[in-house]
Amino acid sequence: MASFTALFRRAAYTGVELSFDEDPHARTAMVAGGPELAAAALEFSTDLPFAALWAWSTARFVSAVGPDAHLFRVDWHGETVRALSLYCRFPKEPDDTEFASALSTAAPVAWTGPPPGVIAQALGVAGPRGLVLRVDGKGHVRVALYYRVPLPASALPPSAVEWLLLSTGLPTSVGDILERDMRELFGHGPVGIVGLDAAPDGGAGALKLNPANVPTAQALRFLAQHGASESRTAELGFIARTLRARWVSYLGVRYNAHGWAGWRIYFSIEPWRLRAPGAPDLVTDRSSLPTRPLPHY
Repeated sequence: MASFTALFRRAAYTGVELSFDEDPHARTAMVAGGPELAAAALEFSTDLPFAALWAWSTARFVSAVGPDAHLFRVDWHGETVRALSLYCRFPKEPDDTEFASALSTAAPVAWTGPPPGVIAQALGVAGPRGLVLRVDGKGHVRVALYYRVPLPASALPPSAVEWLLLSTGLPTSVGDILERDMRELFGHGPVGIVGLDAAPDGGAGALKLNPANVPTAQALRFLAQHGASESRTAELGFIARTLRARWVSYLGVRYNAHGWAGWRIYFSIEPWRLRAPGAPDLVTDRSSLPTRPLPHY
């Protein structure tokens, strides 16, 4: 954690996103930035032998494509780094030919999921807004795609979920739980970021939704309904109260061929807004420690 703080102190002071899942010993921190952030992420990885291939492929991809924004996430288990993720935003949403050309620079890392353009068509967008290059503690590198959907969930065509599942290769039987959860979490808000993990057979390993600004109490109830333990939701409630977060920045939910596949809860904070110790503080918002999404694509 000390090396992360040393390298990313300035970026984290502007905004840092903390996230948690069902494992009480796991946590992540993510910061945003431009090309300089990618360089710092590669520097951070030099002391992690499992990240050698990731660093090689990521450096080549970033140099060739020139992403115009980045997010860098580190996953810890206890004090051990167990994964690195660099999110890269395309300057322009690529078509399938442009995507293949861009990702070829990261070889041998490859996308093994469905054609990105098929998913884009199902979502009514031009193409993927960005991708993430992720490596775990065993040195496995994988790619995930992210699409930005500005439409409110309530404005999607009735058949949108079915089209999306057909385009990803996921069974349409997943549609019932997906539509139910979308009604509960999105309301009239925008769909926002839709993520896609690849499966080795050319289909989707998982479909990920990221509803933003979900009231914390609602998010914790939702997680309890989907199997989160009472002790874990209590811990997350304590974290939210400590951050004075009345909303979660994002609630990440995942679905695979079997239906529900897991969750991650995100809190974004801006440390520069905190008052100095002993300084007077006038609070006009209900939340005295603002929580805001980082610039996700």
